[in-house]
Amino acid sequence: MKRLIAILVVIGILFIGLGVLSAQEFSEKLPSNYEIFTKGYVQVMGVSAPGQDQYSAIRAATVIAQRNLLEAIKGVRLYGSTTIRRGITESDIIKSEVDGFLRGAIRCGSKYFPDGHAEVCLKVYLSGRGGVYATLLPLLKEENMLPKTEAYYKPKARVAPPSEIANPCDGLIVDVRDFSFFKPALINRIITKKREVIYDPSKVVGTILVNRGSAGYTVSP
Repeated sequence: MKRLIAILVVIGILFIGLGVLSAQEFSEKLPSNYEIFTKGYVQVMGVSAPGQDQYSAIRAATVIAQRNLLEAIKGVRLYGSTTIRRGITESDIIKSEVDGFLRGAIRCGSKYFPDGHAEVCLKVYLSGRGGVYATLLPLLKEENMLPKTEAYYKPKARVAPPSEIANPCDGLIVDVRDFSFFKPALINRIITKKREVIYDPSKVVGTILVNRGSAGYTVSP
């Protein structure tokens, strides 16, 4: 009987150890910018320590998930190498807005485990009502944190429009697979070698920018 109890105690310790390890792995893994922009949302997991009642464990996991979500949001690129972290650091208004924004994050799942730990999933979307674009872009513009406007490209010769458009479209696909320096961001621009802007989000209707973002991203198979 003593041997059986000893074995059960050892097994219990091993399970608790594994629970703590998995919690650390989950809480430290944050989505990359490529994941965020190709999926269109920021999703993180918060994992609490074991040995708690259900209410306390889920509450603790939620706090951890909110912290992880904040770290992930800070790392989202605004443009070039500039991230949202800059806006939070330099503006109390933006910091306050981001804090409130994260408190309203969508809970995409929660689970309580027999060892007394919990996992909580939180998600925020980049576009759409209440998303990152809708929340942050107006503030960034107000705080003068958007990229400086470059000269817009003007064709040298006027090109006559075709008499009839056989297949009208309202989008543009840009293949950047050969440009290793390209990084997805909230505000992407297409600029010529002479620093003339061909495209930037300022030319996009506000409602479309909020609902769809300045660009969509996908990864080649």
